[in-house]
Amino acid sequence: MGTLNGFINEVVAEMQTIDGINQASGLVDKVATWPFVPVTASNGDIKQHGDGTVTYLHNVQVGLLGTRQDINVANQVILPKLETIVEVLYEKMVASSNNFTDIQTFGAMNYTYGPVEWGGVVMFGFILEITGVKIQNLITI
Repeated sequence: MGTLNGFINEVVAEMQTIDGINQASGLVDKVATWPFVPVTASNGDIKQHGDGTVTYLHNVQVGLLGTRQDINVANQVILPKLETIVEVLYEKMVASSNNFTDIQTFGAMNYTYGPVEWGGVVMFGFILEITGVKIQNLITI
């Protein structure tokens, strides 16, 4: 049975394999190493079917964020990692083997780049949103 938390944990594990970025743990304003990657759910839809199947379509955000002190450095350090992160995630979400085990499919990936507020702190970087992350489970009553 797939779970949203399981998928987020799988994404976090993949992000830890990419050189030059750090996984967020704890409060954003206490992050010691930049850039860092927060991974979280943003919203979604839940559909119940007559056969006991429940379909979850989650939207999950993967950020790569750094300080706003020097945008030129951010452009040189953060922006080039966008394609790396997209390709790592895409490969794991569509591979026939060695893929994420907690999802069936996903809709699209969209991103926003520039100043970002995360956890009440304004930073610079991108938020990649993976839309329609499908998890389907059979509920037995």
